[in-house]
Amino acid sequence: YLRWHYRSQDSALIQFSNKHFYEDRLQVIPPPKPEPLNLPPIEWKPVPGSWSRNTNLAEAQEVVYLIRELLDRPDKPSIGVVTFNYHQQELIKDLLDAELEKLGSESHPHYHRLTEMLVPKGEDEAPDLFIKNIENVQGDERDIIIFSIAYAPDLKGKLQIRFGLLNQEGGANRLNVAITRARLKI
Repeated sequence: YLRWHYRSQDSALIQFSNKHFYEDRLQVIPPPKPEPLNLPPIEWKPVPGSWSRNTNLAEAQEVVYLIRELLDRPDKPSIGVVTFNYHQQELIKDLLDAELEKLGSESHPHYHRLTEMLVPKGEDEAPDLFIKNIENVQGDERDIIIFSIAYAPDLKGKLQIRFGLLNQEGGANRLNVAITRARLKI
């Protein structure tokens, strides 16, 4: 078992994993610091979308909206988007590319901030924004993590109880890795 957790600035971010994966043995080191804007460390935003072709368009659009909203924060947090499947990851990337194209044509200040976030600052540094799926997020961390779960009722209103990689062997470990990537907020 791990004994110390260094990433989370608020113990609420690691509480689920600590209880369900580490039997309450993890200690958050250094002591948690409050979130700079006094926002709750975990926030749920339900999106009334639907599941179609392994994606949820409404949820992907909401993720892009949240990214744009976060660009206005004075503390300029790094952002990670974790999707629960590859198709949702690609949809969000496509929507973000379209948003960049739109912003670029408007000479919008968000265009410069967003393009800056997508490019690594130095040779050994990662970009301030990533969009990855639950399968390849191991080792990454950002100030704010946005989850795009995507699973929702289909266009006929039926919810499939299949959750891709989470239902496969090692799914619990993938979930544990994903939910422990945030330093400030999920």
